[in-house]
Amino acid sequence: MKHIADMALNAYKKISKELGVEMHSMESAERRIRELHKGKEKIYGII
Repeated sequence: MKHIADMALNAYKKISKELGVEMHSMESAERRIRELHKGKEKIYGII
């Protein structure tokens, strides 16, 4: 999961830089990934 999250954050940075697009802050992106990770843990806890 961490590897995928790191790849997503790197892609996020690249899109913002190369396209000159203002996106949400990196803090916001990292928080969203943490929330997804928590959701994954809940799902796996049920299975």
